[in-house]
Amino acid sequence: MTFPEQGVEIGAALWTVRDCARFLARSERWVFRQLKRTETEPGSIPHYRLADGAPRFDPEEVQAWVREGCPPAGTFREWRKSK
Repeated sequence: MTFPEQGVEIGAALWTVRDCARFLARSERWVFRQLKRTETEPGSIPHYRLADGAPRFDPEEVQAWVREGCPPAGTFREWRKSK
């Protein structure tokens, strides 16, 4: 599945910062700033870190996070676990 307007392919493995930024219609710089927030702060985005420290995003998780109104990443993950 693709979102041509965002230039992001759904169903691919994990998204890079660029992919996530395109989907959110934000700049890569904005995404990197959000990654500096703790999981309990508003604006934090659910993500994972590779062994080299590079951030990656689960496309389905980011989409669900947006549908839920972009809550703090930690709150969102707790909510997901309870479903």
